[in-house]
Amino acid sequence: MRQSLGLVRYHLGPHSASHEYYMKELGEWRRCDYPGFADDPIDTFERLAHDLKFAGEFVSGDARLLLRASETETTALAEQYAQDFQSYVGDTRKLNRMRDAFRLGAYDQVAELAATIILPDKMTDTQRRMVEIAKARIH
Repeated sequence: MRQSLGLVRYHLGPHSASHEYYMKELGEWRRCDYPGFADDPIDTFERLAHDLKFAGEFVSGDARLLLRASETETTALAEQYAQDFQSYVGDTRKLNRMRDAFRLGAYDQVAELAATIILPDKMTDTQRRMVEIAKARIH
């Protein structure tokens, strides 16, 4: 017999969303009880049962909001992964140093740092524009 719940996800074909993202899409996250913290393992199941009252559209509707929650979660996780990866390879620190150098008018430093970015395709449009401006002001 299982004594606790793992991560709760809702699935529809190839799409899925976590409990949190789905409940947020339903506009019910603030009213949710799950996951919570419980001393009694059955309490976790009761908390989830409470929240499932909000998920009628998943059970008997078109699950439109579940699909939207799946898209939102997929996008958010991809963005978080990209940010984490930028940090792991050292680009986040370099980008912050570039911004600071730009504010100080040290445009040569901006260009030098930009040349060392490992994942330039992950730079924002604003960051790319900053590098363009810095390079233009050097020449």
